[in-house]
Amino acid sequence: MTYKRISRNIFFIIFTSLVFSCNLFAADAIIDNFIINKKNNSFLLSFVVKNSFSDDIEKLVKSGTPMSFSFDIEIDKERSYLPDSTIFEKELTHKLRYSSLTKVYYITKPYISKYPYLINSEKKAVEEMSSITDFEIKGLKLEPDASYVIKVRARLREVTLPFYLHKILFFMSFFDFKTEWKSVEIKF
Repeated sequence: MTYKRISRNIFFIIFTSLVFSCNLFAADAIIDNFIINKKNNSFLLSFVVKNSFSDDIEKLVKSGTPMSFSFDIEIDKERSYLPDSTIFEKELTHKLRYSSLTKVYYITKPYISKYPYLINSEKKAVEEMSSITDFEIKGLKLEPDASYVIKVRARLREVTLPFYLHKILFFMSFFDFKTEWKSVEIKF
């Protein structure tokens, strides 16, 4: 009887300490510097996610845990009496991994290259991970005098914890991070 009681108390202590002390992501992460440029029949999107890495998440990355950011991009055509129709959807992914042996960050952006590139600076790695620069959206057939809304948001994709901890701590969601949609209305 005492063994069950002790194990239950230990579980409760671990559970409450994890729930109330783990604030891995900054709650005030926002999309900033959202720039849209028109180039012939395409758009170039650029934006930055500010405050996306807290000190805890940087420590987690330095310990070797890989991180993935997903950026959702949507373009909706506004309609008067009908719901808006989505004419473009795209998910872009950035992957970050730190090698403690070589002290180098590996960043993969599959929409640019299938090969990762190396960065020595932690600050530069965070900047590269949190930004999209001149992403080209082409092939859209836009109607003149129509109104469109371009929306973007960032999400931290769920990461599998090491040593099967994700099976033990299945009720915990440390890796839920999502910014609000940032939208800009454009007309032609």
